Amino acid sequence: MHRGYLAAVFLFACQAFAWAGPLRPIAENAASGPSKAQPTGDHAAVPAVIDRIRAKLRDPALRSKADPTDLATLQAFYLDSRSTPLWITDMGLSARAQSALFEIEKADDWELEAAAFELPPASDLPAGSDDEATIEITLDLAILKYARFARGGRLNPRELSAIFDQAPSLRDPKAVLMEIAAARAPDVYLQSLHPKHEQFIRLREALLRMRGGEGSDAVKAQGNQADIRQRIIMNMERWR
Repeated sequence: MHRGYLAAVFLFACQAFAWAGPLRPIAENAASGPSKAQPTGDHAAVPAVIDRIRAKLRDPALRSKADPTDLATLQAFYLDSRSTPLWITDMGLSARAQSALFEIEKADDWELEAAAFELPPASDLPAGSDDEATIEITLDLAILKYARFARGGRLNPRELSAIFDQAPSLRDPKAVLMEIAAARAPDVYLQSLHPKHEQFIRLREALLRMRGGEGSDAVKAQGNQADIRQRIIMNMERWR
């Protein structure tokens, strides 16, 4: 009878084990904690700054002053479920962001007029996700604008005169954004967007010498300074 009792208990235990399914290790159960569904893929929680960036890119006020192609590029980039801020951190602009910003501030060295670019403050601490989003977008737009201007996109020669059959060779804004995001040195990347022809380089060197010697007797002796500068700038733009 004792043997029959043990057999019955063993059979019952096997049935219970089959109904319950394989046991999970205790450590795994403890690590998982309460039964909370973990968001994955498109259902993952969106960081607050990305949510604010998406909202601001839809703002009509921004759309009225920014290049529509640049805006469309940024919207596609930040709508990606894997998107993260490129430049902003909780403590302000990253070191990579500041290298890009400082290079754009030197746009006059490439005759691109630094005043044409709206830039965020380099060292301010953002007040929150809304402020972080504004800083991120402002630098994004400045970078894309700089890339366009560096390739001759400030003007279309055909709009000046029908005799010009040239068109600027602009880089795709999407490619610019992806390349600078992957660049170890964003400032060097921005420099690489300018023409590399020897004639362009010599014109730029002449412009820098003129800027360094403005007001000197040597420069004045060469003729009308404003006229010389204008010719240099026009020829640099043609090389773009």
